[in-house]
Amino acid sequence: MVKLLICFLFFTFSLTAEPLIEASVDPKSGQVNQKIKGTIIITHRSEEVIDQQSFKLNQQPFIPTFFQDVVMSAEGKTILSIYTFELPAQPKGLYVLPAITVNINDKTYTSVPSTYEVKELNAPKRVSAKQATSSSQRVYKPATGDILFQLETEVKGPTTLYPGQRIKLIYRILYNRNVDLARTELPFVHPPHFLKVGDVQIEDRQQEETTVQELTQEIEASEIGTFTLGPSIIEGYAYDLNSLNQKVYQSGLLQSEAPAITLDVKAFPSPQPLSFTGGLGQVKLTAQLQSSNQIKVGENLELQVIVQGLSNLTDLRLPSLKCQPGFSGFFQLSDLPPAAELKNDQKIFTIILRPLSSLMQEIPSIFLTSFDPATGQYKTQHTTPIPLNFLDIHLAIPFETSALPFLKQETWLIPPPFALEPINEPPILTSPSFPFTQTAWNLWLFPLTLLGFWLGKRQLVKSQQQPKKVKLKSETLLQAARRSQRLKDLESALWWRLWEKNEVSTGVEDLDQVRSQEFSQILFELQRLQYTPQSKNQFSVLYKQVQQVLTNKPDPQ
Repeated sequence: MVKLLICFLFFTFSLTAEPLIEASVDPKSGQVNQKIKGTIIITHRSEEVIDQQSFKLNQQPFIPTFFQDVVMSAEGKTILSIYTFELPAQPKGLYVLPAITVNINDKTYTSVPSTYEVKELNAPKRVSAKQATSSSQRVYKPATGDILFQLETEVKGPTTLYPGQRIKLIYRILYNRNVDLARTELPFVHPPHFLKVGDVQIEDRQQEETTVQELTQEIEASEIGTFTLGPSIIEGYAYDLNSLNQKVYQSGLLQSEAPAITLDVKAFPSPQPLSFTGGLGQVKLTAQLQSSNQIKVGENLELQVIVQGLSNLTDLRLPSLKCQPGFSGFFQLSDLPPAAELKNDQKIFTIILRPLSSLMQEIPSIFLTSFDPATGQYKTQHTTPIPLNFLDIHLAIPFETSALPFLKQETWLIPPPFALEPINEPPILTSPSFPFTQTAWNLWLFPLTLLGFWLGKRQLVKSQQQPKKVKLKSETLLQAARRSQRLKDLESALWWRLWEKNEVSTGVEDLDQVRSQEFSQILFELQRLQYTPQSKNQFSVLYKQVQQVLTNKPDPQ
């Protein structure tokens, strides 16, 4: 089984306290009438110096050829010094490679003796037509010689993305020999500007003599822009194992490079619908009532909203129902987000509603908008309204029950704070024994009447010249919001100004009816931020925006 020693984050190497010498003969060079080639590998620390003139073979001086130093640790403190050597040709048989000694930092170190075999030259084998056909059908072939060492890249998914969209980046390493990697640059494993979804997945498979190793990393687009990943590079040394299970390295550094890829992350097109919360795909939306539709005013309803057809269901949230037509003012809603559960390929939201009036005879449609990256368009779906059957009737103002005999006083949600009593006939007033008109005081009525008329007219003229400024409730709510630092109070101030200007019906909080784009944008932002943490500076900025809209002047410092 071919092995590949690879580490994607960093190399670590454990050393003993002393340097280590390994010497072996290349099995492929053990042929009759051919020189015997071997390798010496010295593992040592970077500060330790090798005396290259001190090499001895079987106590006899000999000088090997320095091949390369390989750094084996991220800090550069562990070094593999590789040397090659040649021995005279020998006849067929089994031989022993004697111990090799060398001085390192004026101290002598010795390798362990090993054995090697010299064989006769093998005659070339004949290949049948069937074998040749089978060989030509192999998926992977070495590019040069008999060593295959190749790096490929693949992107599963589009290269043009939108925020929240996910794709898979794949490395495919092909090799047919044992390889120690000396250098790796694999940006797919830790891609900048993207969110990693889980850890890298590694899978090995064998295709005849070739080992294929796949590394798959799923990522999610999180930043807007154009990003380039790569190029990707791997380098290493091929080796064989001798009879003592020691590594015999091939001469020459193996290298493979895969070209860079470019990923383009685009922003969602404008304008974005108010019911869009980042869902990707073609949304399918259904709603069903889990509790009975036979209810009384003030009782809770349990509604389930089922969302399907989106690729990012895990992070999906429903738009605020307070911004959806028919909910605000008719149903009491929780300030907390609805509970959600992922089940197979759908996400189920559980919403608790409390009807405040029997005037709303159904649960209105719920709207949700998704964005389809394939078409680059928004798609809006809405649920079917669910009828309600109220067992009681709620009226906001008490009325005379005798006018509607089919209603009883017990049906009122809130009883009147006082008892109703029958109205009696007014008493008959009689004149006093001495009428006021028959006294002398009636002589003062005329001048007093003239004086009162003159004073009243004077006050009327004065009031017309200096009209009294009436403070609007929207301005009162704005000052209250400044004291409370609550976004809800800022939203109330805006709604009151719209009601005072008769742009929206009094009591209605429906963004779809707001014609002013300035009001609509600020209201939408306030509703979006009410359930997320805010800083004091963020409230100050929003307060100044609301004040500018209401008073057309900056915030007093």
